[in-house]
Amino acid sequence: MRLDLGAREREQADAVVPGRRREHAGDDRRALAKPRPDDEKLPSGPRASDDLDVHVLNNLRGAPTTGPAESSSRLRNRPMERSLYVVASGMVAELTRQQRIANDLANASTPGYKSETSTQRSFDDMLLFSRMSGAEVGDVGIGVIETPPQLDLTQGTVEKTGEPLDLALDGEGWFAVRAAQGVMFTRNGQFRTDASGAIVTADGLPVLGTDGREIRVKTAEPILIGQDGTVESGGAAVGKLAVVTLGNPQRAADGLYLGRNAGPGNASVRQGSLESSGLNAAATMVDMIVSLRAFEAGQRVIRAADETLQRAIASGATGA
Repeated sequence: MRLDLGAREREQADAVVPGRRREHAGDDRRALAKPRPDDEKLPSGPRASDDLDVHVLNNLRGAPTTGPAESSSRLRNRPMERSLYVVASGMVAELTRQQRIANDLANASTPGYKSETSTQRSFDDMLLFSRMSGAEVGDVGIGVIETPPQLDLTQGTVEKTGEPLDLALDGEGWFAVRAAQGVMFTRNGQFRTDASGAIVTADGLPVLGTDGREIRVKTAEPILIGQDGTVESGGAAVGKLAVVTLGNPQRAADGLYLGRNAGPGNASVRQGSLESSGLNAAATMVDMIVSLRAFEAGQRVIRAADETLQRAIASGATGA
């Protein structure tokens, strides 16, 4: 359902506010599109959010107004419309949460994948005062926001595959690869060799050694990789995998991560194995259902508020 809140506010104003003329609607739109000088005169702190409902009450009682801009501000902050924005903010937060959960589920079988966790919190409450009596009215919430996601660095289980270029990191560390944007990092050790014999990721990105260069092997010869990352091909060492520790790792794309290189990692390399994603698919599905129910609850609240507004408009139009 698409809600045109601005149009509804103007419609309410025409219906229930005495003396309100329809020709003011154009002025209101201009007032909403540019800063209002009277906003600068409001005091800072809690009293800057004085009881906005009192303004509307004054309008209904026939108190004089200072102009279309002030009337628009008063109508825009009526409690019912304000509740719609608060509920909508919660629904937007749930949409973001659904996108994150869907991405986690899509990568449930991706080796070395790290899921993200986040929480929801409310904006600081707004303290309301009555401008007529100065009495404290109380607190009111002004919306919900989802905190920035944090990587869950819990290590997944190490599963044997028997493939010589399947590598798992047991402990804290990341493989370094060269991408188009520069050096990035991954825990997905599902590697292969390209036509030149270089060890690359499944997407063809070169895996880097401790010297910052590609590691090339003889594909016709057995490949042995030690726990310290030393790569041997044809009975000779050809390089050593760069395994580093990351400070504040952040997801980039396609299993790649960015972060500050904090020095050598303390993980051991397991040849012939892969680290699972570590994602609890069952718990993630439950989380998705809970998020969906919360979104649907927000829909019901907005639908109920919309019906209440429709009745109020109809009542004002008929003079009931």
